[in-house]
Amino acid sequence: MTCQVILGDELKRDQLVFLYSLLKAVYESPLRSKLVGKVIDPKILSDTIPRLGVFRTLVHIYGIRKRKIEDAKEMKEEKKEEKVQKLESPDLKKTIRFGDTSSKKDEKKEKEKERERIEKEKERKRLEIEKYGVKIK
Repeated sequence: MTCQVILGDELKRDQLVFLYSLLKAVYESPLRSKLVGKVIDPKILSDTIPRLGVFRTLVHIYGIRKRKIEDAKEMKEEKKEEKVQKLESPDLKKTIRFGDTSSKKDEKKEKEKERERIEKEKERKRLEIEKYGVKIK
């Protein structure tokens, strides 16, 4: 509990780790003397560190977008494979309907499928937030 009060929530901890990584990168670079010396160069604090922060943030965003694109391609491939499997299925004759065969059972099934689809979409979004969330490394 005390740790949560001091460090805050997950977002604040991630921001603190991000800021630490920026300062560490400057500290481990040849600019170390200007950051830690007797006289601190104001350009380091006002220009270099913010630019490095923007650069690292953009690299992180690029990585997220790249992973999302790769995941979308994998999902498309999986859906294609599922369609092929359905077409090769021996139960195909049972799923083909001719004419208007709608009934209350069919409507209930369709509504249930729609609810399941909505639930899957909500779960997918939740997992996406967990996967690509606010963590910056």
